[in-house]
Amino acid sequence: MENNSKIVWVSVIGNIVLAVVLVLFIAFGRTKPIEEYDTEIATLKTENTGLVDDNKALRFENTISNERYNDLDKEYNITLEDLKTSDDIIARLRAKRPKNGKSNYVDNLSDDAIIGEFTKYFERRVQRNN
Repeated sequence: MENNSKIVWVSVIGNIVLAVVLVLFIAFGRTKPIEEYDTEIATLKTENTGLVDDNKALRFENTISNERYNDLDKEYNITLEDLKTSDDIIARLRAKRPKNGKSNYVDNLSDDAIIGEFTKYFERRVQRNN
């Protein structure tokens, strides 16, 4: 008999708890009608479609930007190598120049080579003046 009364009390307490949960669910459960949820879901789906399209466009632009970056990086490296070569040539020429600032390049040339250098010099001047 004692077991039966315990079972009855547990059953009564369980039913009371379920009733309280049901009342709370009804009172505080839904704040929006189902139609508002449906319209909100439809709006979010539309926004999602737009965002997917934007994402595809941005990925395409990113690919183009990466290709442009790689091209510019290659140009930069080539220019950097040319600049290093030019710096080496300038350093070498400065090292050969005596302290008075005049080059001894002509002193080391033969007579025919001097005439060729003067010809190149005058051709460069004519091109510069045109």
